[in-house]
Amino acid sequence: MKLCLFLFPSLLFHAVIVAKPVASFEKGLQPFLESYCIRCHGEKKQKGDFRIDDLSHEIGTKDTLLWAEVMERISSGEMPPEKEKKRPTAEQGAVMVEWLAARIKEGEAARMAK
Repeated sequence: MKLCLFLFPSLLFHAVIVAKPVASFEKGLQPFLESYCIRCHGEKKQKGDFRIDDLSHEIGTKDTLLWAEVMERISSGEMPPEKEKKRPTAEQGAVMVEWLAARIKEGEAARMAK
């Protein structure tokens, strides 16, 4: 019993640290995009003819295929490229990928419900 009382708070703390949910596009994803993506995929420059700054913020309902591509490239480590000096940590990338995947899944569920 004493062991459970000791482990439970530590497990709860660990779950809170690992989860770190992204609240919204503006508070979570937008700063990530501005830090790691917009410089090469924004208004002034569109490497690979790909522009992120004009994609819909309604992820899962609009521009879904493009957001899925963004998610895949972050997940695979392809973006940002290794040559970039400023790269997100694996945890930062994972949080963004999980958030994007959840929004895409929510959009799919909403479409299926119709």
